[in-house]
Amino acid sequence: MRTKHVVGAAVLAAVCSAATAAEPTIHDFFWPEHHETLTYKVRSHGLNGNLWLTLGETVDIDGKRYREVKTSAKGYPGKRETIYLRADGDAIYARYSKAADAPEVVELKSPIAPGTKWQTVDRDGKPSERTITQIGPCKTREGLAFETCVRVDYRWQELAAVSFYTPIEGEVIFSGANGFFNRRVVHP
Repeated sequence: MRTKHVVGAAVLAAVCSAATAAEPTIHDFFWPEHHETLTYKVRSHGLNGNLWLTLGETVDIDGKRYREVKTSAKGYPGKRETIYLRADGDAIYARYSKAADAPEVVELKSPIAPGTKWQTVDRDGKPSERTITQIGPCKTREGLAFETCVRVDYRWQELAAVSFYTPIEGEVIFSGANGFFNRRVVHP
């Protein structure tokens, strides 16, 4: 009888240990770290154009290391730009300029749990509050489904906006509350 309890306790400890190890960390949502050589294609339904994201060099800005993400477009009125992304154990960060005084946006912050809130700035340097409002399955308008999505609600240029992140893929959807933008990262 005692042997059964010991074996049962060992199995339960192993399951609990595996569950803890499976908890996603902030790095699971940071796609440049996982896909160093791929080009990403992003389709914006609201503007009916294509936006390609290509990984560039690793650069130092203001004493921190970032990965360049270069954008190019076809049928999309946005300009070409370079986004600089980095992640540490606490958050994913983005900058839109190499200038030392350029704002750094905290895109997603730990703990990855509903109700997590943080103060940051938007890409223009204006104050912004972001909140993780939901974790669970999500679907894009293209009908692509993800088992685990982290929904982050915030405001950008005075409009309600939503970003969805999924492990390994990174950000999969960015949209205004009115659905004006909807992006999906697609492997070529």
